[in-house]
Amino acid sequence: MTIDLLEEINPILPLDCFAVQCKLLYTKNQSSIKVMKKIFLLPDTSKLLHEIPFAEVAMAWNEQAIYCDIFFDRPLDPTDKIELFFDTRDLKTVSFTHRFCHQFLILSQQVSDETFAKEITAFRSEDVHPLCLAEDIQVDLQDNRRSYTIRVVIPAHCLHGYDPLQFSRIGINYRLHSQESGLQHFSSAYRLTEQHPRYWASCELIKGGICI
Repeated sequence: MTIDLLEEINPILPLDCFAVQCKLLYTKNQSSIKVMKKIFLLPDTSKLLHEIPFAEVAMAWNEQAIYCDIFFDRPLDPTDKIELFFDTRDLKTVSFTHRFCHQFLILSQQVSDETFAKEITAFRSEDVHPLCLAEDIQVDLQDNRRSYTIRVVIPAHCLHGYDPLQFSRIGINYRLHSQESGLQHFSSAYRLTEQHPRYWASCELIKGGICI
């Protein structure tokens, strides 16, 4: 009985015991794909999460928007999708989804009447904000046959509480879904990571220098 119960418990991962911190670099305008992949890549945390990486993610910011490029080294399946999570105030003292949290869903291609991207934040209390309009999220899909890039621009008005001049940190996580390869995360691989913003990475918004 005891052995059976232990087998049902998920293993403790290194990132369950440590917090992820990184730097997000500033860009005056949306940078080219080449520059994003060279300078703005987020660290690869797959080994710490016991995952096999199948994509690279780059992210940059300015006062008007957050820019995210996801690079896949192969074509995507129609069911593949991306989830981006942001806490514009990086509130590590709050253990539930609050009004500064955002969850965005980006599809690899348009399906029926759905748009390519939309906000799907599900709040756990009355501490909420209105969801942004799907048409306000910019998505550019670039299919190069052997590789695939999804470029996402989330304007500042879609990010409740986003104010880089007053708050120099932002909480971030992502969850990539691949029919072929499974899941890839950044800072938390919890099944319900969208409900636990305290485990999202703390990212400092930096205007100068290069994050290595």
